[in-house]
Amino acid sequence: MRHLEHGEIPVDNNYIERQIKSYATGRRAWLFAYDAAGAQASANLYSLVMSCRANEIEPYAYLNHLFEHLPAASTVEQIEMLLPWNVKPVLDEQKKKTPERSQPSAA
Repeated sequence: MRHLEHGEIPVDNNYIERQIKSYATGRRAWLFAYDAAGAQASANLYSLVMSCRANEIEPYAYLNHLFEHLPAASTVEQIEMLLPWNVKPVLDEQKKKTPERSQPSAA
């Protein structure tokens, strides 16, 4: 009934259900982690990838940047600067500077 009062609210929640499906799939996989630390590490990595998607960042490029710069980060502020929403401007600049690869033609 809420969507009748507010036209901007969608009638269904299919979009949200599609977005959280991967969390449910991951949660099932985490049940079979070797130990709690492994499950926590998997959940942390998964959260970073989903944060990239939410911030419209290509996860592979972000993880490459993260793994390259994380060893040099020693303070909380430096680590926070490596979070996806803080790295987005840096990755956008790199993307502008790097020409896109053309796909090989299928001849």
